Amino acid sequence: MIKITKKNLFRAFYVCLFVVALAELFVLLFLHPQTTFWWEEIPEFNALYGFLSCAILILVAKALGHGLKKEVDYYEKIKGEEKMGG
Repeated sequence: MIKITKKNLFRAFYVCLFVVALAELFVLLFLHPQTTFWWEEIPEFNALYGFLSCAILILVAKALGHGLKKEVDYYEKIKGEEKMGG
């Protein structure tokens, strides 16, 4: 029986990654997928679209973080108001 170690897990991960990469290469080279829209035929469109989408999500999250940020003593102020009865 194979002992499960960190080294063996990484080796299995890289073997699986290599197999998936070969399968992807095979599909792209030999099975020519049909496209529905003209922009799907642009080389690396999906990579660029994914990168821009990710960048926009990060910027929106940062903007929300700045907008929803609380003051350092926000919770202390609330506790003080509760003690005063307000």
